[in-house]
Amino acid sequence: MADRLGVSPAAVVLGLLAVVAAATGAWWAFRAPPTLVEEVLPLVGDVVVAVPSTTTAARVPLVVHVDGAVAVPGVHEVVLGSRVVDAIEAAGGLTEDADRSRLNLALLVEHEQRVCVTRIGEEE
Repeated sequence: MADRLGVSPAAVVLGLLAVVAAATGAWWAFRAPPTLVEEVLPLVGDVVVAVPSTTTAARVPLVVHVDGAVAVPGVHEVVLGSRVVDAIEAAGGLTEDADRSRLNLALLVEHEQRVCVTRIGEEE
């Protein structure tokens, strides 16, 4: 076919290569630019840790249920950081028949916790 048009086969191949090169150049020029993903990592100095002050922590109320062998069983308020001994004091203290050996007075209390003080000889 190239001979009938008076064009050599080498010219046809060069023409096709030129068309492919032009198409590739156009695609490269008009394609969407790649989106860059920027990953931001905090530096050690950028880390912020919120630590409540002792004055703020002392005012945060915890509500605990103290039951059993205490002077005033029921729901009582203690402050954040209180221990079982503080919850029992809020309930008026232990009664004479309280089984002290079953208590961990040093245990920190949590909001909405139940502290049950058993009586001597009473099953848990």
